[in-house]
Amino acid sequence: AIQMEWAGPETAQKGQDFQSSLVEYFEEQGRTLEQEDIEDLLLETMSSEFCTLLEDGSEREVAKSLWILYQQCI
Repeated sequence: AIQMEWAGPETAQKGQDFQSSLVEYFEEQGRTLEQEDIEDLLLETMSSEFCTLLEDGSEREVAKSLWILYQQCI
């Protein structure tokens, strides 16, 4: 989405904002964070910020990777 500029000229900024929001969300949720929560956040953000509907299940793969990394850090 970022490389293809799916959000128009503000794509890079929206990507950075999403990264910041994701880190903040992880901090707020702490040890209660579940992979499904990350999936929901990814789906919502891709839809609202990048006008993209994920139908291929990629949110599960990305959420799983993020969740595993997060679990290793806490």
